[in-house]
Amino acid sequence: RQDRETRLSEDAEAARDRLRDLQKRQAGIQREVERLPADPAERREAARDLVAEKGEMAREAAELRQDLTRLSQEARARDPEAARELAEAAEAIDREKLVEKIQYSRGVVEMRDPDFARIGEEGIEASLDAVAEALEEAVAAAGRAADRRGLEDTLEDARALQDRMASMERRLQSGGSPGAEPGEPNQPGQPGQAAQPGQAGQPGQPGQAGRPGQGGGAVGGMRGGLSPEEVRQFRRELQERLQDAGRLRDALREQGQEVGDLEDAMESLRRLQDPETLRDLPQVALLQEAIRESLGRLEFSLRREVRGDDAPAALGGAEAVPDGFRRLVDEYYRRLARERGGG
Repeated sequence: RQDRETRLSEDAEAARDRLRDLQKRQAGIQREVERLPADPAERREAARDLVAEKGEMAREAAELRQDLTRLSQEARARDPEAARELAEAAEAIDREKLVEKIQYSRGVVEMRDPDFARIGEEGIEASLDAVAEALEEAVAAAGRAADRRGLEDTLEDARALQDRMASMERRLQSGGSPGAEPGEPNQPGQPGQAAQPGQAGQPGQPGQAGRPGQGGGAVGGMRGGLSPEEVRQFRRELQERLQDAGRLRDALREQGQEVGDLEDAMESLRRLQDPETLRDLPQVALLQEAIRESLGRLEFSLRREVRGDDAPAALGGAEAVPDGFRRLVDEYYRRLARERGGG
């Protein structure tokens, strides 16, 4: 879809360039007409090349009219505004009788009356200017359509990044392995295996972090909440999300959009990659919340840009932190306080 919109914009610009070329050639012909000799025989001989060039210009103007009509028809379903402006540019060629004027002027340049020939050339120049004005509007409309489609695609990319981060967040909160679907139990013997009955609450056993609702067993020994292999896998996944965010940032910059919220999320992603951070459950929760809020603000601003409304953003996967996970965090701080003799 984006390729089609880009191609429409490029085709409209190419049509404008073709018209500009006709304008330059017409300006050159006008200068040559001013220099034509007064003698009829000499004038006909000197005008021979001008007559041939005018025939070529008339043919190109007719082809330009056909191409503008075709572009308008192709854009009608998806970009009504661009289609309307392209049709208007094609109609301007007919309304100004551009092809007919150029054809008629082929005989006029051979006439003895230079004033009559000059008036005819000025009429062609005015018609080309009128068509150029209409074509500029068509180019602008096609460009707006391409920009709008580009923003829509960027919005989809932002939502996809939100969804991937939300999936990772749920797996981190539930102790799931990287790449597993939320709620899918870990296979026996795999990193991140859930604590078996009777094992919950045994500190210092890597890979047996308690699940919500299981008493928060391993939270007191938070440094062992994820196995080394799980940490490596989550770090790789975080690196992929960071690359996704980098590509999204580049696209936003090309479209002239603000990237502050996305850069905030990227900074939190970098911090989350630290192995020690991944083993610190409260810190993970805070960083995930920061990422979720930053991406939510980005999605909202893009959605408002695309749709032009202030409706609440459809935050893909940005749910509140589950109560069970909050209980784990609370238990973690209570255990820290008891171990350090605090209140």
